[in-house]
Amino acid sequence: MGVSDVAGWGAFVRHAVERDEFLGEYTGELISHEEADLRGVLYDHANSYLFNLNDEYVIDSYRQGNKLKFANHSTNPNCYARVIKVGGEDRISIFAKKRIEEGEEIFLDYCYDPEHSFPWTHKPDDATEGPSSPRSKNAQPDGPKESPSVPPQERSKTTQPRH
Repeated sequence: MGVSDVAGWGAFVRHAVERDEFLGEYTGELISHEEADLRGVLYDHANSYLFNLNDEYVIDSYRQGNKLKFANHSTNPNCYARVIKVGGEDRISIFAKKRIEEGEEIFLDYCYDPEHSFPWTHKPDDATEGPSSPRSKNAQPDGPKESPSVPPQERSKTTQPRH
């Protein structure tokens, strides 16, 4: 963790990692989508660390999360998220999308829906500038590694930023 050139704090790798290498689990408090909607209203005025886990739950890393909550947004990310079953429970795992060099900041595509995104996410090239306060990030269930990008989901279930 360190100061980001993009927005506030950022998450950085200590050692170089290879493509598809596991970086860690996105951890935090397991809450319902309804609770996430309530908290999201408060977080809209600060930083949001909500990450959709599945149709039932959201991970809120605001108070109980690890350093992966500081991964900033990019439309050209070097990491991707997957929901993986561990002991029968869904977990959000973060993987390298490509080789990441020592000390490099890690980025995720928060999959903003253009209708509900911040203006800085519409830049034609790499949208890694500006504040990074998502309403809620999205992970993709276990699936083929050929498509590491996470498809946008519906506005409900706390998947997009609120304005």
